[in-house]
Amino acid sequence: MHNCTRTCPTCQKAKTSTSEPIGLLHPLPTPEEKWEQVTLNLITQLPPTQETNYDAIIVFVDQLTKRIHVAPTGTTVTAKGLARLFFDNVLRHHGLPKILVSDSDLRFTSLFWKTLTRLLGTILAMSTANHAATDGQTKRANRTLEDMLRAFVGPHHDDCDQFLTCVEFAYNEPQQASTGYSPFYLEYGQHPRTPLSLAVPRSAPTNESAEEFAARMRTIIDQAKEHLKAAQDRQAKYANKGRRAYTFKPGDKVLLSSKFVSNLPPTLLPTTGSRKFTARRWGPFKVEEVINDIAIRLKLPTTWRLHPVIHASYLTPWQDGSRNYPEREPPPPDPEIIDGEEHYHVEAFLAKRKNRGTIEYLVKWTGCPEEENEFISETQLREDMSPDAFQKVLDAFLAKQNRSGGRVPAAAALGQRRSCRQRPQHNARQACCH
Repeated sequence: MHNCTRTCPTCQKAKTSTSEPIGLLHPLPTPEEKWEQVTLNLITQLPPTQETNYDAIIVFVDQLTKRIHVAPTGTTVTAKGLARLFFDNVLRHHGLPKILVSDSDLRFTSLFWKTLTRLLGTILAMSTANHAATDGQTKRANRTLEDMLRAFVGPHHDDCDQFLTCVEFAYNEPQQASTGYSPFYLEYGQHPRTPLSLAVPRSAPTNESAEEFAARMRTIIDQAKEHLKAAQDRQAKYANKGRRAYTFKPGDKVLLSSKFVSNLPPTLLPTTGSRKFTARRWGPFKVEEVINDIAIRLKLPTTWRLHPVIHASYLTPWQDGSRNYPEREPPPPDPEIIDGEEHYHVEAFLAKRKNRGTIEYLVKWTGCPEEENEFISETQLREDMSPDAFQKVLDAFLAKQNRSGGRVPAAAALGQRRSCRQRPQHNARQACCH
């Protein structure tokens, strides 16, 4: 690709990339002990149950034995409620884990949950935003649980809570492919009794000493660890065939894939236009911190209310061509999306006119070329902008007009924050300031 095209802001945002995604697969380390590392996640937006009105299920998974605990809850459960479920389903049976792996749900990232895990001496290891593979173990367990429940629930789908105990037992009883043992056997050193096992005579139990039992359990756990490590190596081998390594540094600028943005709640996306023609990447955004090779903290707009640690596969290095092509117009900034509307920044008022009895100001948008300037009515500006913000921009405009003897001055860089939204009636921008 020609260097001019490689550094073109529009091409970088709009064109399809044929390069392999950034970020090699780095499996989580294999735990040394049972229930040392626990993953947790929620299955939400389920049909409310008839008796308890629960519409969600919380799932806890031990990273080593693959044993799960499940409990009914609500989609709107708070961080305090999650902590209660953790105490009731994990702590009272297995004690405190060293590491809790969760996604970046606001309930897990809340100050309450962070404070609680810090006081208990547990590390809260959150996944990168919109990257389910970090917490892939629980995601896989969730899918299996949903498949199992789908086969048992009634026609109205409002009784799944009645089957959770049976489903949990059925999940923990069979052998796991990744460890070579069943979760129950790794946990207790024996298989649980079931109706089928009672019907089939078992061999007479041996009189095993405590030392022999402990040695056997150590051997079993060591073998399970070896199987887990081999499974992780296989996964990394095949996954990394289609990926590439890249080293980001603090201060770098990157573009954020629209695949990531499209996973945001609908209220953060524009309500007009087609997603078919939206840019493939947004930005550029500044890299604030490199947590590791695949977890990058970006400086994102605060109005996104989004966990800023992004997986490297969603990022593309920004190619700055300003030195080689100084005459090139700088790219206009991406709008902030607030409640489904595009918001920009006002730089200045350039002119004033009266149109059919309505006073209008020619608005210069920050970072946008001159052809993007447009007249906005004073009524609309006062409605969308705060009184102080509007008055500040107006005072600057009047002061420049006075200094120029009444002539319309050139736009000045006021650094005044502004935002605007698209008006579907005639595609004009509308200023507002928060």
